[in-house]
Formats: sequence, structure tokens, C-alpha cells
Amino acid sequence: MDLTKAGFAAAAINNELTSFSAGKVTAEWVTNTMAGGYVNLPTVTDGETLDPANASIAIGESWYDQFDAFFAATNQSGMNNMPGFPPTVTYTQAIQGQQAQVGAVTFAGNASITDLTYAFDSAVMPTGEDVSLSGMVGVMVLSGHCNAFPTATYDQVMADAGAGFANVGTMQRASIWGYTVMASETMPDVNATIANDFAVCFGIGGMFANVFGGGDDDWFTDTSGTAVDASTRLMNYLGVDIDNAVAMNLLFGGQGDATPTGILATNAVGDESATAFGVATFIGMDAATAMSTYNLDTAQYGAIATWVGGWLGSQTALPLVLLGGSGTVTAEEFVNITLGGEDPINGGYLTYSLNMGGAWGVLGASAGAPPVSVAPEVAGNLLYGPLGITTRTGSGLFLYGELFGQTPPIDLATMQPGAPMPWDEAAIGAIYGIDANAAAALRSLLRDAIYDDFVPDFLLGLGSDGPYKTQTVNEWLFGWRDPVSAFVAGDITDPTLGWTKLETNQTYYGSGGVSTGPATTYTICTGHNSDCDKGETLLEDGSNELPWHNTEMMMATFGLIGVETLDETTGGFLTGDGDKVDAGGYAITDVVCSGTSKVKNIPVDDCTASVDPTTRPITAKLIKSFSLVDAMTPALPVYFGTEINMQAEQLSGLIIAGDSTSTFYLDMRGPYDRATAPTMDDLQPVFQIVQSSEIEGDDAEAMESSIVTNQNGLTYWTNFDVPTDYIALLLLLGTVSCLILGVIALGNDEE
Repeated sequence: MDLTKAGFAAAAINNELTSFSAGKVTAEWVTNTMAGGYVNLPTVTDGETLDPANASIAIGESWYDQFDAFFAATNQSGMNNMPGFPPTVTYTQAIQGQQAQVGAVTFAGNASITDLTYAFDSAVMPTGEDVSLSGMVGVMVLSGHCNAFPTATYDQVMADAGAGFANVGTMQRASIWGYTVMASETMPDVNATIANDFAVCFGIGGMFANVFGGGDDDWFTDTSGTAVDASTRLMNYLGVDIDNAVAMNLLFGGQGDATPTGILATNAVGDESATAFGVATFIGMDAATAMSTYNLDTAQYGAIATWVGGWLGSQTALPLVLLGGSGTVTAEEFVNITLGGEDPINGGYLTYSLNMGGAWGVLGASAGAPPVSVAPEVAGNLLYGPLGITTRTGSGLFLYGELFGQTPPIDLATMQPGAPMPWDEAAIGAIYGIDANAAAALRSLLRDAIYDDFVPDFLLGLGSDGPYKTQTVNEWLFGWRDPVSAFVAGDITDPTLGWTKLETNQTYYGSGGVSTGPATTYTICTGHNSDCDKGETLLEDGSNELPWHNTEMMMATFGLIGVETLDETTGGFLTGDGDKVDAGGYAITDVVCSGTSKVKNIPVDDCTASVDPTTRPITAKLIKSFSLVDAMTPALPVYFGTEINMQAEQLSGLIIAGDSTSTFYLDMRGPYDRATAPTMDDLQPVFQIVQSSEIEGDDAEAMESSIVTNQNGLTYWTNFDVPTDYIALLLLLGTVSCLILGVIALGNDEE
């Protein structure tokens, strides 16, 4: 729901620049003018300092006179230059003329303006909200009301007399802001009240809209230079001076891009729905990066970051009185309200809510179901509670349930080991305290709308090449950068994040020197310790557990991924008893020896090892988040299989030749059909690594001499590899000499 928060924050910030900034500076004008005790118009006050009541009247009279002149200049009476009328007819003249035709003239023009101090300082809505015109909210409420319900005519007001004048905008405003003029205890002076309404709407509404640009929804598209620009709006609202070009980039940079940067920018193009917001990009940067990216100094960045952070952190609230409601709403409250109810700002239902934009109960299997209604506090627990769907634990639990049709093997009340339960509306309702209808809607929202539809498009929009990727062998083996992985790692713009490889090397291929991290350290048995076999791998980085099948992973996945140790795995020698092999870190499997042969005249034992791909998902190795997600093979159904052949010299056990074929597979079944182990028919090979190695010729000759020849009882000395071989030769020569001499001596005796 961070996107909903970001969308709310961006909309609120847009409203602030469009209207709040104008409301703020208009309210400041009222406050400052009233604080001075006079109106800076000599023709009105003659420079005299006035008390608050008379100062407010003077302000109102000035506004009325400006309206009167505007009325005349725009010929709103329709009588300008008409026979018997002056060239221009003011509002005052028009009303007095109408009264003269039917009786006495009672309308006094600007003298009708009453004390406006209540309007300026104390006005409140019937629901209690402060709407005084010395405050930003009051200015916006009044200006919006004046725009929606323009000042009524005398006849329009009187037509509602039977209802107590409750349905006419003019009289509603006069009641709220306290400028109703009474002709008697029970009857208002309608013309005088209308005059006050014209004055206040023209003065406040005119400043708000025409002077300071309030309500101008298209101000940022202006090319004529007449609209109030971004720099002025930021200054009016935040008091921070930013060049307009810098301000426009700050607000709208990257609009339509996969990763927008402007705090009002999104990735939406045309009528598309936004799935990325620049406001989130901004707040995700550290200060130095943001100042460099947006060309801001420390003071400017501080003001903008505090402003944006207030909305995203739910420290700033939107006054709902601006929308005809009451109270306030923060970003977090907005999310809670709209998850299981109507949008309090725009009405209707959000697309990514339990009512799914109004589709729930209308389309598909939900047809006929009632609208979902979940109280905000229940929605808050559903979203942010211990098993909330926005938390790592809660989202993992929910996705696991949808993919496997049951809960993980835990007791959800204690989070201790327990028997799995069926994953259905009853279980979901019990977990989150919602009814079956809301539980069904929640399943549809998370599984269908978000997991199946939103997430793939969102990830592809981050700059991915597509659902499938084709690249060189060097990239596959030694390094490629995935923008999705960089996003998950925390910063899609950081060129050092998001790298992946299949084989070992010091830096990622094509990365410009990005390190793959510290080298792995292996501890191998030398054979001098009776507790281990020569060549046995004992530890990898200090642990005898496979890094993605270790105790930490077992605990994080509630035992779904077990512990696998390196015990008995070969480091280059075979003992012939209980040997195992580590297949590139993807699996540990038994070695089976069954036969003998020769490699370059060296007698060897023939041994094999294999991994059945249908039993070896490597999801946890690829994700390695140490959370329940690592056990969700249906979400990333990658499997590994290998066939390994080894030839070990019979006496020492040294492996002198071998080959392997390792294959990576994708389970091609549907995502909700992968809860069971696949068959080979379900698996599609997608990548294969073939390796082979054999002892070199010179080394083979040396080994044959050192091991094979030395095992021959009669000719072991013939390789002369040790000094004693020469003694053996001397002994042999001596023996032969003795035999020859003996034969000669025997012959002499016979003679």
C-alpha cells in the first residue's frame, strides 16, 4: 500500500501548490492588514489607524468598491450606454435603480458593509472546523464555495425564504462567516447581505484565484507567462526561493518515465494508471544524492524534504472540510479508509482496494456479492498488524497460502511450529477479523489484481528486458545486472546493485569493476586429523552448512527448507565410503563408485553422482531473503539437476578426471498448479553448463611412475624417483654379479 500512500501524498502536494499556496498567502494578507489597524488606501481610511472592527469594514468597503467597478466595466447590468443610463452602470446604481422603480431606495451600496472581524478571526463551520479568513483553510473553503455557488440575486434568495434561506449559497456563507445584515430581529436585509457576499467573495476569492493562482489546475502547462509559476507557488507556501526551471524539474522531472523523479511526476502515460511516483523516488534518496539530482542547496532540500516527508510519514493531514466533510485524513488513514470503504476525497472505490474500483460484486465470481465494508481500524490491522499484508511476514503468509492452498506449518496464534490449516475464507477471516465476503475480496485483490496483474507489469516497468532474457554466455556465467534486483536491493539507480552471476569471479562481468564480494573460504581436511577424511570439505566461510540450506534459513521458513551440511563432501579425494559432492553450491549429493578403468594408464575407480531436478528447487538460493518467500517455489519455479562422472586413482583416492552436465529448468505448470513436485514432463530446460577435466599428460606420467610403478614388487625402483631406488639397483647389480661369478666358479670346479 506504499503506492497508495505515495499517490495520496502526490495528490495532496499538488493541491497544496495549486490552491493551498494561494490560500496561505491570501490569509497572510488578511492577517497582516488587520494587524496594521488600517487599510493602505488613503481614499478609504485617509491613513488613519483603525480599531479591528472599523479596519475590517474598511477592507470590506474596498472590496465592494472594486467589485462595483468591475461590475460596471464588464456591463453585468446590461445597461451600459443605454438611453437614460450613464456610460457604465455600477452594481450599486443597478440595485438602487430597481428599487426606485417599485418604491423607496433602501440599498446603501458600500455603506452596507458590516463588521467582518468574525469572518476574519473566528468563523467556524457547523461541524466545528475553523474557517476564519485569516487562516489558509478558511480562505479555500470560502473561495471554493463562492465558485461553486455564486452570489445569488434578491429574487433567488427570497425564493428560499420559506426554508429559512438555508439552501442558497449567499445566505449559507453569510451565516457561517457572520456577515448577515438584519433588517429586523427576524428578517435579514437581503440586499445588504448580498452586498457583503459580493465584497467578500470578490475580495478573498479574487485574491485567491486571480492574484495568487488558486484553483488553476493547469498552471504548469502555461506558456504565456500569465499563470503563477512553480517558483512563486513554492515561495508562497514554503517560503523557499527556488529558480523556476529548477522548481519545474523538482516537481515534474521524469514524467512518464519508468522511474519518475519529480515529486508530482508518475510513470503514467496518457490514461494509464500510475504505478510509480516520483515523490517516492525523492524521499528514497539520501540528502547528498537528492541535492545533486535536483540541483538544490541544503536549505532548499531541507524545506522540500520536510514537506514531502510530512505527507508520506502521515505527520501532515488534509482538512476534509475542504471537501465538504469534517476532520482530517493522513496518508495512512487514507489507506485504511479506502481499503474497505469509499474514497473520502474523490468518492467511489480505489482500484487497489477490496472493492476493486467497484468491480467487486459485479464482475466474475463475485457477481451478486455486496460491497465490502471494513472499518478503518480493522483495515489498519489487516495492513500493518503482526500479520498485516504490507509486512514481510504477512505478505509471505498470504502468498504462501494462495500458492499452496494451506498455511505454513505453524500455529498462527503463537508463530510456533504447528500443523498446516486449509487456506480459505474462514481461515483468512479468522486471521484478520473480517467476514467471508471481505476475505474473498482480499484473496481476489492480492492474488488476481496485484500478484497476477500488477506485479509483473510493475517489475517490467522498472527497466527489465521482458519476461525472458537473452544474453551472452559470459554474462550468464560471470555477471549481468537486473534492474528489478536493484530495485529490491533498495535503489534502482545505484549501478553497484542488482548484479547476479552463476560462476565465481572477482568482479561482475561488464560492471566496470563492481566486486562480487569477499572470496569464499573453504576449510579442507589434510588427512592428519583422524576425525576427517583427507580432502573432505569441512567448512565454507566458517560454517559446515550449505549457505542457503542452513539453520537461519530453516528458522526463517518454519522448517520448510531444511539444513544440509558439507560433511563428507569431497575436496578432491574419494574414500569410497560415504563420499558426497557439492554440485556448485546448488546441491549436495552422494557419490556412488561401481567399477574400475584406466585414465592414461592409471588405474581408477569409476564413480558417479546425480541430482534429480524434480526434487531440487533452487528458489531459496536465487532469492535468499531468509523469509517464507524463499520456500515459495511456485512463485519462482527454477529447478536444478546434474550428472557427474569422476575417476579417482585407486590407491590415493585423488580424482584425476571427471565431467558434469548441470541443467536449470523452469516448471511450466500454472502458478497455482505448482504446489506438488513436478515431473520431468513439467520441466523445461532453460540453461545448461557442461564441464570436463582430466589430468594432464606430464602429470599422468609422473603419477603412473610415482604410484603405479611403485606398486610393482620387482620393478618399483625403475623410475628412480627416490634415492633408495639407486640402492635397489646396486643391490640388483650385486645380486646379478654374484650369480654370474657363482656360475663361473661352478664351471671352474667341474674342470
